[in-house]
Amino acid sequence: MLNKKSLDFANIELLDSGVFNVKLGERIILELENATELIDSCNQLVESDHYYGCILNMSDVAFVTEDARNYLTNSNSHNGNISGLGLVSSNHLGNIICTLMMSFCGTDSLPMKLFRNRFEAESWITSLVEKPALTLLNPS
Repeated sequence: MLNKKSLDFANIELLDSGVFNVKLGERIILELENATELIDSCNQLVESDHYYGCILNMSDVAFVTEDARNYLTNSNSHNGNISGLGLVSSNHLGNIICTLMMSFCGTDSLPMKLFRNRFEAESWITSLVEKPALTLLNPS
């Protein structure tokens, strides 16, 4: 199974935990077309009914448009396969972009949280990814 994909603006890696680690390019302005291509690429790497988490490294992002923000945080946009979105940033600008993304879009429809590194985000998302499967197997 292919577990890596490179796009013009991002590198996508499917980790052993079933979580996507996405490193966005330097000074990128993330637009709707980019967000759509990113989610489509993730969906192509997994089975259609598989829930997965996604880590977005936002450290080098310059801006996220409103349309891209809404698409990434609306579970109806991407068939509801994403169970959580871990936003990673190691600098002040990235922290502001992530905080604004979470406050504008809310975390009700899609759990989102800001982390300082990929490993913290992966641990949090892994717990979310496991919940849908447990719920389906044990409905009580």
